[in-house]
Amino acid sequence: MKRVHRIGLVTAGKITGLWLEKTPELKRNVGPVYSTSLRLASRASNTLLRTGFHTTDWEELRRCEAVLLFLPPKSLRSMVGEWVESGYDLRGLRLVLCDEELGLADFEDLRKLGALTAALSPLPHYEVPRLVGDGDPIALAPVIRLLEADGLKVTRLHPGGKERVSMAVEQLHEAALPMFARAVDAFRESGLTQEIAVTLAEKGFSHMLRLYARNGRRVFDQRAEAATRDFERANRQDLLALEGALSREQVEKAAQAFGATAGGDGS
Repeated sequence: MKRVHRIGLVTAGKITGLWLEKTPELKRNVGPVYSTSLRLASRASNTLLRTGFHTTDWEELRRCEAVLLFLPPKSLRSMVGEWVESGYDLRGLRLVLCDEELGLADFEDLRKLGALTAALSPLPHYEVPRLVGDGDPIALAPVIRLLEADGLKVTRLHPGGKERVSMAVEQLHEAALPMFARAVDAFRESGLTQEIAVTLAEKGFSHMLRLYARNGRRVFDQRAEAATRDFERANRQDLLALEGALSREQVEKAAQAFGATAGGDGS
């Protein structure tokens, strides 16, 4: 009876993703490490991963509960084209693409041929890897079980969620960095040193993030209400000052008119 492997791995010789180093349980369950070249497969298995066995036999992947794809864009396109043209039976094959930039659309042709496709990638800025999964839950399930056994957290996204996360990260960088830079420049113009200016800006942003984490979008409503109150208060003060000025002006005019009238009567 042919052995069933827990996890297979496909690579072009280079393994991207430092999060894999944090997954001893997953790595212990790696079986075939596949590449189109035995030399590349051997290098990945013996040197980079130090686990599994190298192979160029595609049928070894059929015996895996899930297959992780660590491939750059060019190699992924080449592999997808090769597998589509080869006539391989892809029905039910669980493929999980592990890349921060690539997504489900990049191997959609394999899904059309019956493969169960998903994508897995780490969220940015986490010291301990926090991963997100997108796509077929059946393909993700065996991988998530092993990652959770390694103590890593995995969040399953809504369909198409990986692309939305990438877009949100880009928007965050585009919006936050210029805003941070303007705050630092304003502090510097007051005479503060660069170190103090950066620290103040960092503390200010951290404070606002804590407020948002605690209150959500209500923070904006509260700030808007406060701004409205300040605006109305300023308007009332301006109106009172204007009314006072008009009253004094009217009094002066009345006095001048009275003086002119009195002078005319006495002549």
